[in-house]
Amino acid sequence: MNNALKIVEIKIGDKEYPPLLLEISNPPKVLYCIGDISLLKTKCLGVVGSREPSRYGEDTTHRFVYEIASQGITIVSGLAKGIDSVAHKTALDMGGKTIAVLGCGIDKIYPQENAYLYNRIYKEGLVVSEYGEGVKPNGYQFPERNRIVSGLCEGILVTEARVKSGSIITAEIAVEQGRNIYAVPSSINSPRGEGSNKLLKRYPHALTLSPEEIIAELGLTAVRTKPSNMQLDYTEGVILEALTYKPLHFDELMALTGLSTAQLNALLTRLELFEIIKKYENNTYGV
Repeated sequence: MNNALKIVEIKIGDKEYPPLLLEISNPPKVLYCIGDISLLKTKCLGVVGSREPSRYGEDTTHRFVYEIASQGITIVSGLAKGIDSVAHKTALDMGGKTIAVLGCGIDKIYPQENAYLYNRIYKEGLVVSEYGEGVKPNGYQFPERNRIVSGLCEGILVTEARVKSGSIITAEIAVEQGRNIYAVPSSINSPRGEGSNKLLKRYPHALTLSPEEIIAELGLTAVRTKPSNMQLDYTEGVILEALTYKPLHFDELMALTGLSTAQLNALLTRLELFEIIKKYENNTYGV
């Protein structure tokens, strides 16, 4: 164990080794972990997608992850830019759990711009890699990483992906592993979602139009009550009253409420999902 990062090594045969991962043809002999290793034995869903998502892709990922994580399902992704980051962040912002599977050494942050997210995940969730300390990222390691993302999960959700992408590779690996795959359709005019649409053409049963479909297939019943104005807490009421007069930018709402970025993100996501407010361009919100 590394005293600075508290790295835990879990080997095949150890009681902490995730049972689902043992089902794949080439399970990693050792997992290097930082964080809550109990998450390795929770019900997990992998979420993957474009590194340069459209607004549609981001919003879809927000909606699906928020609903699914709210049912106690752990969200697994690869800490990449784009959809991966949105999935991890949404899960954490709403108080859920997430696992980041790295394609490099457990102590290496890639991409470097996700340093804050990496630190937040190992404190509030779990960071996992089959590579020990000091292993730099190499291209061949990421497809290997993808088999762990799907291997830990009961299914993989593709919210938006290009034709030639790691997300599609992950979905194909999931099929080989006997996992469920779920894909959200994209516009036929969007190259960012062309891979998702072609995946649906190949696997029509993967068509997914709502998070409730996935929740039901995972053996859970989605419970969500749309609140009335009387059920809103004080801060939500303040925001709703302010937005009644005019749309406001995220920064203006931060100044109004005094909340941190993470707290405000979680609150606004909740209000969006309940269809009380709407997010516009340039990070502006209105009723």
